[in-house]
Amino acid sequence: MSDSTASSASERRSYYRADDDVYLEYLVLNASEVANAIHEFSNDTRGHFNPLNQLHAIGIRNRGLLDAITREHPAIGAYLVSIDERLQLLAHAIAQDQAGVPIVPNESVNISGGGIAFSSELAIPSDSCLEFSIIIVPSYLHIYALGKVVYCGHNKNSSAAMPYRIGVEFTHIQAGDRDALVQHVGERATTS
Repeated sequence: MSDSTASSASERRSYYRADDDVYLEYLVLNASEVANAIHEFSNDTRGHFNPLNQLHAIGIRNRGLLDAITREHPAIGAYLVSIDERLQLLAHAIAQDQAGVPIVPNESVNISGGGIAFSSELAIPSDSCLEFSIIIVPSYLHIYALGKVVYCGHNKNSSAAMPYRIGVEFTHIQAGDRDALVQHVGERATTS
């Protein structure tokens, strides 16, 4: 699988899924907007990988090392954990300041590294392309992705205002953003 695309339904299903409340914005793209969005996604040198996601990825990469240090030198391990907690607190404050207003969840979703399912007031046809901005609260992980609708159906368990359930496969998501999302879903699974 490449860094930016998910290639099959079996890959999409290989990720753990979790129900979560997130801040979700999406836009249904027309044909000309799809090409433009893919071009922007592919040519963005920042890779839509914000500093919070980078901090999270560094933490994931170094978790084994921190565990080893903590086993050998508990006091040093505890100190390193406290430094990480302070960095995370500072990063969250900066993210909140950049947003300008408190970010609160606006959507209950089912999410994984391969895609997202959410309720909608309107039906969105299969194969439609959507552009997503997803903020995981309270960590402020910001995931930018493009995706394709794989199903749209009536959701008899939802409110009359949001009668459709939309399932989307991410077609373009940066590897680091996917890793941060997979880690978040894993953490939700162990705390639920």
